[in-house]
Amino acid sequence: MIRGLLIALSTIWASAALSETLDTPGIDAPEFLEAKAAWLDGDDMVALTALAHLSRGGNTAAQLLLARIAEEPHMHRQVTGDMTRAEKIALLRQPGGLSGTSWLDAATEEAALARYLVIAKQGYTSVTRDDGSQYSPEADLAVSGLTLFGETELATEVVFKLHDGFFLDETLDLLVTYEEYLDPMVEVLKVSLEQSADAFAIMSEGGSLSAETQTEYADQRDVIAPAHRLATAGFGLEDIKSDAGLQDFIRQHAENVGAWTPLRHLCETSCPESYSDCLLAGATSMTAGRLFPFASPLQLLVSTEEYWKSARMRGDAARRMAEIGLNFDAAKGFDQCFAETVTALVR
Repeated sequence: MIRGLLIALSTIWASAALSETLDTPGIDAPEFLEAKAAWLDGDDMVALTALAHLSRGGNTAAQLLLARIAEEPHMHRQVTGDMTRAEKIALLRQPGGLSGTSWLDAATEEAALARYLVIAKQGYTSVTRDDGSQYSPEADLAVSGLTLFGETELATEVVFKLHDGFFLDETLDLLVTYEEYLDPMVEVLKVSLEQSADAFAIMSEGGSLSAETQTEYADQRDVIAPAHRLATAGFGLEDIKSDAGLQDFIRQHAENVGAWTPLRHLCETSCPESYSDCLLAGATSMTAGRLFPFASPLQLLVSTEEYWKSARMRGDAARRMAEIGLNFDAAKGFDQCFAETVTALVR
């Protein structure tokens, strides 16, 4: 019953989103624009207090932005870290229960995008179509809706989350349907899944992978852009620490990873004399599967361009790269300038 409802909602919500503007109620309100400007300027307490006030007053845009900021500790810990639990809840969440609730819950009443964001955070299931193919109605709904609103990075993260849950056929189904609307890094995942499916089909019929087939697979992987392979954060921390060849690969290609642009800017402006080592250190700090470490909280409200150009970007980027202590400790060993710059920005 639940699965059938989700499938029906997929059509209803997509139609509703198309029939309304892609703007969110309150997005042009002067008070919201002032709060957003203060946030981009790094005036966190002023901005978050204003967003909380607007959210309580029913401004949907403020509810969406505050909900997404609350989900990203590197965007608020510099002001909430010393708060009591009650103060933090009052600032970032709507009243309700012991811990409050996400402002996303309130925003779903007015914004289709909020509903897609909620679906994206839920667990995924698998459904078999009449033709025997499998898909995940929750992931399909989330990706279709998020891409409709231009939230490419969040939609791409849904695909990887589905894959990490071992919904392999369902992930490939998503990629076949939505690849052109997702980040190009998904090519890495698609090639891997297609090769696995092909290999399984061969072996299930009693065959084995020939040397020619294995070479063909390797050639297909090799032609994938190195930047896409880096962007998937698919390298383990211990591999980076011990493999000099991998370190050189990262130094050579890290500046071409679009999602890492703020890292490149940090290294260019603060560590030009150790630029390549700074890139290696930053990349090391961003392992553990963080696909878009410097993403805007929500592209509909804050474009990537304005976020990356904002006064707060360097601080947010530094907090993001320092948030996993084990990774940052390893990163510091590759470049002292990177370590000193990030540590100073985090304070």
